[in-house]
Amino acid sequence: MKDELGTLKNLVDGFLPSIYGLKYSNVWPHVPYVELAIIGAKKIGIGDASNGVCGGMVYAARDLFERKMLAPPETTAPHADSNAFKFLLRRSLQSFDLPKGVLDYYGWMNLASQDTMLFAGLLLRGTSWRTVHQSMPAIKRVIDSGHPCPLGLVCTHSPDPFKLKLNHQVLAWGYEITDTMTTIKVYDPNHPCDDTITVSFNHIGINGTTDFQGLMGEHTIFGFFPTTYSLVDCQPLFE
Repeated sequence: MKDELGTLKNLVDGFLPSIYGLKYSNVWPHVPYVELAIIGAKKIGIGDASNGVCGGMVYAARDLFERKMLAPPETTAPHADSNAFKFLLRRSLQSFDLPKGVLDYYGWMNLASQDTMLFAGLLLRGTSWRTVHQSMPAIKRVIDSGHPCPLGLVCTHSPDPFKLKLNHQVLAWGYEITDTMTTIKVYDPNHPCDDTITVSFNHIGINGTTDFQGLMGEHTIFGFFPTTYSLVDCQPLFE
């Protein structure tokens, strides 16, 4: 909807990070996301929860909202042997939509912010253009339909796959768009119970590059895209 100043805005009715977001921060022990058995009784761990389980926390917040279940009241993160912690690890893996999701992050990590002209007049769109012209319309559709939208934030430009862990995930639950600026309201697992966290950017851009601001300045943001979400039973969060 537009207000009297012509600002386009919408919020997901009833959603607030302080209500459906988990009340503990995204700080975890050195525990693998999953362990795979190899020869004999030996196991190999994949992933490290200490790098964060933001994807699991974001998906859990949407699970809770869709089920109309208030977030657990605990402000201390669940211990590593709990069903709640194991659930968040599973949801983190699911948030990567393997292998497609990881390839999406890695592909964006290897794009320039601005568009690049290739041979034969081919134009390779950068992260700024893709965010403004592809991601935002898709995000708006999800929010306008009454649902929060998980976002994958690209926070590094690098061909090094080990830097995938530097990216971040948040949950968009509202937006405000003026002639030049877009502001997205997000649940950030790094800041529990905070309803004021946003990501803002000038969607006009300068020389094809958009400057993204927000998330308390803790991340450099080069662009973002909506991630694939499917609802699951979130009862383990309470166990």
